[in-house]
Amino acid sequence: MNEQITDEKTCLAFLISKVQLKLRHRLNQKLRKYDITLEQRQIILKLFTYGAMSQRELCEKTLTESSNINMTLKRMEQRGYIRKIKHPKDKRASLIEATPKALELREELVQLGQDNLGQLLEGIDQKKIDNTFEVLQQMYKNALEEELTKSLHFHSLN
Repeated sequence: MNEQITDEKTCLAFLISKVQLKLRHRLNQKLRKYDITLEQRQIILKLFTYGAMSQRELCEKTLTESSNINMTLKRMEQRGYIRKIKHPKDKRASLIEATPKALELREELVQLGQDNLGQLLEGIDQKKIDNTFEVLQQMYKNALEEELTKSLHFHSLN
């Protein structure tokens, strides 16, 4: 097992990273005709799924840092994909919602993502895909649990 960890060609983390980069690059290429990025597509899809939400909620749903999302939202607003509306309960805050222009792209944006992944999964047995998905979910869960444990330990020291 240790040989696999150090061999770039078989290192699991290296392979996951390479696949993720290919997926991102291919999808960003396809999104150029809409003048949006992968991150902007993710924001639009979350707004379709959950409706209008605050910037903080959007950061949580997209796993994005608030410092990184400000400029992205500004560009999306300039291009007419989102708009800010007054928060119904907090007059100081605003909600972000997808515009009709974004809504027109909904099906295409979903399909692009499905096609992009589907092309890379072509010829792979469904059982292997399901197993890989389960393994990656467990790896992510383990990473989250480790972060939580470290965070709790850090706070108990203070």
